[in-house]
Amino acid sequence: MATAVLLWTFALPAQPMPAPAEFRLLLAGQALVKYDVRVELPEQIPGIRALLQVDAPHIVFTNLETAIQGSFSGANTRNTEFFHATVPAVIDGLKEFGFNLFATGNNHSWDLGTAGILSTLETLDQRGLVHAGSGRNLGEASAPAFL
Repeated sequence: MATAVLLWTFALPAQPMPAPAEFRLLLAGQALVKYDVRVELPEQIPGIRALLQVDAPHIVFTNLETAIQGSFSGANTRNTEFFHATVPAVIDGLKEFGFNLFATGNNHSWDLGTAGILSTLETLDQRGLVHAGSGRNLGEASAPAFL
C-alpha cells in the first residue's frame, strides 16, 4: 500500500512553483537631522519623497544619529559641535517620508543622557515605528526588531 501511495504521488502533474515574493529595502545611511525638513526646506519635499519612493520600498531604514527631546529628556552630555538632539517633529517628517525602521544604538544616543534615550524610544513607540539598538533594559537593547 505504501508503494502505491508513493507511486501515485510521483504520478501527479508537477505544480508550478509560486513566484518568489518581491521584497524591496532602502538603506538610507544615517539620519543626522536637527530640524524638521518639512518646515525648513518645504520646496525640497517633492524631491525627497520621489527619491525615497523609487521602486516603492517595503522597508526604509536609517540609523537615527540624534537623541529626541521629550518628556524624559535630560541635560546635554556634551556641549560641542558634535552634540545632536532634535524635536519629535523630525521623526514625524521621517515617518511621512516613509522611514519605518530605525537603528538607535550609536554614539549620539547618549547626547541627552539616559533620559534622552527614553524620550527617543517613547517618540518612536508613540508613532508605531520599529527600532532596535537601545532599550529600557539590556533585554530590549539587545533585541532584534521586526516589521
